[in-house]
Amino acid sequence: MLIRLVVKGDDGLNHLAALRRLGTGDVAFRRDNHIVPMLREIVLDDMIFVVFPLLHDGFDSPWYYNYGEVLDAVYQVTEGLAFCHERFVAHLDIDVDNILVNFKGGARQHGVTQPGGVLGPPTPFRADFPVRYYLNDFELAVCYERDSHPSTRVVSGLPTKGLLGKYGRAVAPEMLSEQPYCPFRADVWQLGSMFLRCFQVSLDIWALTPWTLLIQLFTEMTSEEPLSRPTMTQALQCIRQFRSTLSWDSLALRVPRPPPGTPPKSISFEPLPEPATDAPGTDLENTPEADREPPIV
Repeated sequence: MLIRLVVKGDDGLNHLAALRRLGTGDVAFRRDNHIVPMLREIVLDDMIFVVFPLLHDGFDSPWYYNYGEVLDAVYQVTEGLAFCHERFVAHLDIDVDNILVNFKGGARQHGVTQPGGVLGPPTPFRADFPVRYYLNDFELAVCYERDSHPSTRVVSGLPTKGLLGKYGRAVAPEMLSEQPYCPFRADVWQLGSMFLRCFQVSLDIWALTPWTLLIQLFTEMTSEEPLSRPTMTQALQCIRQFRSTLSWDSLALRVPRPPPGTPPKSISFEPLPEPATDAPGTDLENTPEADREPPIV
């Protein structure tokens, strides 16, 4: 287990509110919930500590063995952020080090060390157990009530209140403006940017295959215009439909690891067709998946 200080005085109350909404009670054990669950709160004077299960920061290390593992990671993380948005919580701190995996046994090499200290090809580490990815660190999150008006679900500037040091994440264009913006659309941009940074080079190897559609989705998620980005529910539905078209052979293809520091390329695509979804609320600018009743599990 891990014990973490979440609230000190008035600092951290938003963090605690997000954790309570997403990681406690029956909702914490839903299949589509990829938030690190809260096991217990400990109150000491003006401090609140939270007990979490001990997990590992293994989103991209060890590296992926095949494209089936890549697609599973993309699907789970997208599903987790869509779950947050359905409950009117925007994360605003998306990157690989805030995505954890249900393994904690020391760092695993992404390949087998060969004579001379050279790393060999990746091993199928994620085939050893039913891997599950979790979103972590809601220190900068913002929460809204279900009955709040969409026009009120906005923030301004970088989400640095209470943050020690600089904001160290990829920044959506609107986050540098002084104008109010939708934090849910900024989440979409950060997740798409992370996926492109991690996977674009690897997926470009198969540019003439259906994998191009995944890069196209990530590119649309990073559109400069917030309203041109899909919502998280729309992105999840696109990935779900894409997954249904793939053969076992395409999922079993080995994944080359991009060289360190390789930036995503700028690519132009025709817009993706609208996913076949009837989720209401996706036409409202600042409504994530608003007013959609949670699915019954």
